[in-house]
Amino acid sequence: MTLEQSTVPPGRKTVFKTVLDTPFPPETGEWPKLKEDAKFDETSFYDALSKTLLRLLNPIDNFRRAVDASRAPKRRRGRQGRQLAKTLPPAPLASAEVSALSRCIAVGLNTLIDTLQLECTSAPLFNRKSLQKRDARTVFDIGQGRAKLKSKRKAELNETTEVSEVAEPLRLSVVLVCREALAAKSLASHLASLCSTTVARRVGDSHTDCPLYLVALPTAALVDLASALGFPRVTAIGLTADCPVDTAVDAQLKELLALLELNMKHVVAAESVPLPNKDNVTYVPTKLKHIETTAPIMKQKQGAKAQNQ
Repeated sequence: MTLEQSTVPPGRKTVFKTVLDTPFPPETGEWPKLKEDAKFDETSFYDALSKTLLRLLNPIDNFRRAVDASRAPKRRRGRQGRQLAKTLPPAPLASAEVSALSRCIAVGLNTLIDTLQLECTSAPLFNRKSLQKRDARTVFDIGQGRAKLKSKRKAELNETTEVSEVAEPLRLSVVLVCREALAAKSLASHLASLCSTTVARRVGDSHTDCPLYLVALPTAALVDLASALGFPRVTAIGLTADCPVDTAVDAQLKELLALLELNMKHVVAAESVPLPNKDNVTYVPTKLKHIETTAPIMKQKQGAKAQNQ
């Protein structure tokens, strides 16, 4: 992040304008739209997409509610609370569906950008062991609020989580973002460019059978995603169909991808990225600049002028 200063006239308010310094042309920042021959209209499509997504995330929601219900009586203070805590069963363990979802879901805008950047880098392989453990812990943390896992819980998680020492980066199939809720509107263009670059890298690596869909969710989806995942606010979520998952989760993912394939255009590869030799492809990160400038002069309305006179 860089800060560029400029001369500010006296008496003018100083503001900072965010500008993206990206090597890609503006057309790579366009978001895909619905197909012309789509089965649903825009409103019906987003309703069907939200219902399918919430059904997919339902195991996490149920697991989180079960853990919260088992922990709620323990929050009581005093002797009565301690006696009641002794009679309660231990917190439930994550089911197979929740564990499967932890391996094929990426929550949060920062996690999505990190995952896409890892796939865009020139390194063909990297150690994903720590990343998979972090994703698995995220699901357990969803159910237990912000409390940290105990050492015994961590040992159980390390024993039950099967990870590979070296694996390919996680290839996202769907990126769902509440575009209107982004704090910086320039992030929308950057995210579209990053997805377009990721698709170009897949074409260079002959992974053409793994398309990428970038979908702008309505603002109302913020409440549903936050409620299902147990976070105060969820702006973006990513899913992949390229991981071994549970049968029930696999069916829900296929239903979601079928809905997108029928109605949505997938992300087009960026033409500015060299494709023939993957060893020569280098990801150029986008820089975020803050330019110091002055606030625009707002014209005073005629009614306000008359009152001042």
